Amino acid sequence: MRVSTVIDRLSSGRQVSRRDVMQAMAALGIGVSVVPVAGRSAQAGDVVTYFTWSGYEVPELHPGFVEKYGDGHVAGTFFGGEEEALSKMRTGFEVDVSHPCSYSIPRWIDGGVIGPIDVDRLSNWPDLFPRLRDIPDTIRDGQHYMVPFDWGSSSVLYRTDLVDPKYAEDPTWAIFYDDAYAGRMAMYDTSVIVDLAMMVSGYTNYTSYTDEQLAEVRPLMEKGNSLLRFYWTDASEVTQALASGEIVAAYAWNGMTKELVDQGIPIAYMNPKEGQLTWVCGLAIDPRGEADEQMIYDFIDAMISPEAGVFQIEDYAYGHSNMKAFEMVPEETLVAMGMSDPNAVFEQGIFIPAVPPELEEKMIKIADEVKAGF
Repeated sequence: MRVSTVIDRLSSGRQVSRRDVMQAMAALGIGVSVVPVAGRSAQAGDVVTYFTWSGYEVPELHPGFVEKYGDGHVAGTFFGGEEEALSKMRTGFEVDVSHPCSYSIPRWIDGGVIGPIDVDRLSNWPDLFPRLRDIPDTIRDGQHYMVPFDWGSSSVLYRTDLVDPKYAEDPTWAIFYDDAYAGRMAMYDTSVIVDLAMMVSGYTNYTSYTDEQLAEVRPLMEKGNSLLRFYWTDASEVTQALASGEIVAAYAWNGMTKELVDQGIPIAYMNPKEGQLTWVCGLAIDPRGEADEQMIYDFIDAMISPEAGVFQIEDYAYGHSNMKAFEMVPEETLVAMGMSDPNAVFEQGIFIPAVPPELEEKMIKIADEVKAGF
């Protein structure tokens, strides 16, 4: 949520959640440490430093840890993107637990900022979805380097009253190249524009694009770039623009639908024929951290508990790694989220893979060149 939005809500007397305030502070570059307010005081090595996306340090997401240690033993510090986080950690910023996504794990391992995890020390590990536990990118030499925590999908979020019904009948990422919506669409500000153009062009070799393929689809990327209203990094910017009708479609995460549905905005989350993108993020341990090792494992175990999962699902509208959490959430809630059958979602989605560094550099370079013409 943007800082201006939080200020507007406060001034009008409207409710502002703790998560909204945290996100606004993060946007200003203000890190937040959770200081002791109850229980024993925190000493050196007695606090788990958690490097995460804003909003994920709240005690509701690690209730078992708070119950065991009391308040004030988690210090949350935030990043806006994984490249930023990796760069900061490689230059000496040390934490205890970080929150990367599966496709980033190989680079984080090679960067020396995360180490192997003894999953046998996690009581909730057996209750995690096997499909999430066994993502190849998160395992090296038989050892796990990430404990899956949250997951969701990326697709097209669009206004059903402002977009041609044909996209409900024939859903496709190709909407981003439709001249009918010039200046009324938004795209995530990453190199994902390369993947989308590849998918629409029929290419599925996500980790081995050739130079010839990249050259072939570049004109499609450039066309899509010319039709955008804006690139986004702040999810609230997208939901506000869709609510007002400034834009009619956007690349979005599934959790972004909740606020619009709650407002009664006619919205739909597309299941493109080319496939939705599935992302999985999780918890990793920095071997350079200073917190007590048992506290670190207790913190991670609490994050993947079913109780934390219920809060994650109901409050943030994203999936959780613990299967039992889904059994504790009302069926109507899961249906509204499109997650009544998580395993079916996994089967239908395209798990975002780790890309070889050389190819990733090419994709970023091409995307930056295309976006420079925006």
